[in-house]
Amino acid sequence: KSIADSLISLAIKEKDNFETVDVKVVKAKLDAKGNKETELVKSKNGKEYLKVVKEETTEKRQKDMPSRLNARRKIMRKVNKVKDADGKNIDVPAKLFNEIAPKYSDKNVGGYTRIVKAGWGLLWDGDSIDTCSGSLGEYLKINSSHKISLYLACGMPVILWRQSSLAKWLSGKGVCVLIDSLSDIPNAVNGISEDKYSEMVDNARNLGEMLRQGALLKSLLK
Repeated sequence: KSIADSLISLAIKEKDNFETVDVKVVKAKLDAKGNKETELVKSKNGKEYLKVVKEETTEKRQKDMPSRLNARRKIMRKVNKVKDADGKNIDVPAKLFNEIAPKYSDKNVGGYTRIVKAGWGLLWDGDSIDTCSGSLGEYLKINSSHKISLYLACGMPVILWRQSSLAKWLSGKGVCVLIDSLSDIPNAVNGISEDKYSEMVDNARNLGEMLRQGALLKSLLK
């Protein structure tokens, strides 16, 4: 993640540091259907064969300024060669400069990449799917479940019963969705945008780090 963030930051800094130049390009001439045109020619020994017709055109190309060229070399040293679905090499520096950097150039944040597929942790107990009932369900009203600390330590937002003892506190921390019944889960989860979920993951990781370091316990002991 730190490497990806540094490369994106570098790409943002250098994305516009180029000049546009005209370059002469010789390539195969295409017909109206996009197929290469050929012509019948004779070799030196008199044999006939089909030769692809070439044409010279002028294209606009980006020419890196010295600092962007240096940035391109740094990127190439950090990443492996990547191929697309057709097996063609992907120009990773160009993709960073022209596609990824513009998306983040107006974001003044500390990191550009996030791993947001953390999933969800579920805190539910009892003998019913409609509410947390029975002795175990009622116990959630007064118990601080160890499951919650495990979920948060893993950076996972949680889904929990609205009447549980931790519901109000965790809701204030922005790390959970509250439900009354297990059947509420689809609507509760689907109603959360990708940005909101990413924020919840960040909050869960931060709170999880505090749990791992014992910060909450230390604050109580002061």
